[in-house]
Amino acid sequence: KAARSYRTGHLSGNSAAGSEVREGARALYKLAKRFLDGKGVRQDHFKAVDWAARSSIKGYTPATLMLADCYSAGLGVPRDEKIALRCYRNAALRGDSRGAVEMSKRLLLLSRQENDEDKAKEARRWLHMTALDGDSEAACLLAYCWVNGTGGDQDAGEARRLFLQAATAENPSPDAQFQL
Repeated sequence: KAARSYRTGHLSGNSAAGSEVREGARALYKLAKRFLDGKGVRQDHFKAVDWAARSSIKGYTPATLMLADCYSAGLGVPRDEKIALRCYRNAALRGDSRGAVEMSKRLLLLSRQENDEDKAKEARRWLHMTALDGDSEAACLLAYCWVNGTGGDQDAGEARRLFLQAATAENPSPDAQFQL
């Protein structure tokens, strides 16, 4: 069972197999990070992406974010915003606020480029959930959605409330502070 869990990347409960998979995924991520940054090894973005992908498959969210960033910037792979969007979505589905915010940014951009209101609505839903969790960047982006009516109604009062939330958060959004 432990070998099957490791091969499939299935992380179940607090089992020893799940713990081994998480530790293995973390080790793969650390190797990817070293190749990405060139720390202790010759910098090689291609190898960084390869090791990050192996870690991400095992469910390690920081590796999934690294992959998304690499695809977004074209580091070690051809630049591909669709793959970056999928990676950010996977991170968001694992509960990662940065993944949710980055995915929402791309959805908002696509909604404007493709005139697709459904993408704007999806971004707004993700930003709402993430802002509720206290993420100041999500609250600031959601405030802009309320200001512009992107993905839903316009409401200056709700926008102001969200800008205030973002500006006074533990890690305040400088953009939100500027809006007040």
